[in-house]
Amino acid sequence: DIRRPSAGEGCSGTSGEARKTPEAELEARQRLASAILRGDLEELREAVADAQAAGLQGPEVRRARDAAVALETSDMRRRADLGVQEAIESDDWWKLQAAMQMVVGCGFGDSEMVVRLREAMRTHRRRQDALRSCRSAAASRDPQGLRRAIEELLLGHASER
Repeated sequence: DIRRPSAGEGCSGTSGEARKTPEAELEARQRLASAILRGDLEELREAVADAQAAGLQGPEVRRARDAAVALETSDMRRRADLGVQEAIESDDWWKLQAAMQMVVGCGFGDSEMVVRLREAMRTHRRRQDALRSCRSAAASRDPQGLRRAIEELLLGHASER
């Protein structure tokens, strides 16, 4: 007489659900705590995945997920700040535009990064306007206009320092 497995049993005769042993739960809790203390995002993600696989739920897992989100946010802010700094140093209109899109897209639209970018964009526009005035005055051979345009360029340059 051959016994057939019941609906919840697999080929081995055990249920398909992961077994929660006290040792596995303890190991998962320790790994979560260790990953939180280290602050390593990849290790934290792996520890959360292992805890979920072990069937662990509760405040430890929530704390680990919150720590992972905080690390991701911090990393995103650092990258956005670096992009802003590079765009400002480049004095390139399109890089300033791209940095603004990155900052707003990452959810930092109300941060000081936007203020710095806007000021850099205003400065860039003023400088470009002064250069256009200078070229126009030089092309038309207008000495007074050229003098004013050069003064604007010098004043703009002096105010940046």
